[in-house]
Amino acid sequence: MDIASISATISTSSTSNSSKYFIDLILKILGISLSMGIVGYLGYIANIQQGLSSIKLLFESLGNWWFIKIPSKKVLGQLSDNKVELKIFVRDFFIQNGTPLYSQEGLNGPIGIVPNVCELWPRVEGLGLSYILNTLGQLEKTENINVVEMGKDPGIWDKNFIILGAQSQKCFDFYQKMHEVAYKVNANDIIKTSNGYKIKRTAGYGYGIILKCKNPYLKKSIGFLIGGFGVLGTEAATYYFSKHINELGNTFGNKSFGIVVRASTTAGVQSVERLKRYDVRF
Repeated sequence: MDIASISATISTSSTSNSSKYFIDLILKILGISLSMGIVGYLGYIANIQQGLSSIKLLFESLGNWWFIKIPSKKVLGQLSDNKVELKIFVRDFFIQNGTPLYSQEGLNGPIGIVPNVCELWPRVEGLGLSYILNTLGQLEKTENINVVEMGKDPGIWDKNFIILGAQSQKCFDFYQKMHEVAYKVNANDIIKTSNGYKIKRTAGYGYGIILKCKNPYLKKSIGFLIGGFGVLGTEAATYYFSKHINELGNTFGNKSFGIVVRASTTAGVQSVERLKRYDVRF
């Protein structure tokens, strides 16, 4: 072999080694050994994708915490603390012993008489309670929650509490006993307590209120009233509270407030809207 050929061979070998070294260096920077092969490379790509997914979940969790949980917990105040006792008052009914009650087994099933049932809850109380409990659970309030039937209430006020409804005697007492009460409801109207203004209601809608007030019977405690006129008014109020509690936190922070909501009788509870012109903040 002549000198020119040897020189060309050395040059080619040097170039090849340099290229190999360069590629190996790039792969090492990426954390991949050249000996890993295609399987190792694919594994590395999978790890990158898993890492990106974890980062995405982290940012979603941070966003949920910042934009939903923080403002929502401002609304609830100490109610969101599992160490704090919360009472939820619901309306209950008594029926005369022997009154026949009928139950249907499934949508198209047989209908039979249910004996020996003398105490009932309205359907809207059950729905409202489920909305409230779901909301509390999402905000990690899962302990020290007691449901109190109004018919068995000995007169509890020295607790943090939520009252479902707007026109029971417990509600009428709430309007009188709590501090910073924005609205009250009587048999015919929603009335602004500061000036006696009666909220104008439009036919075809169910109206409700959400009140957050200071409870003078226990230091730093809170009383909520969530209810309205009839079934749709109360359901609309509890539904709005459960779906928009973070918006209430962004608007009112940790202050007492009162709002008016309404839902269409034809469109149902999911059509609920807040009538912001009636918002009251203390």
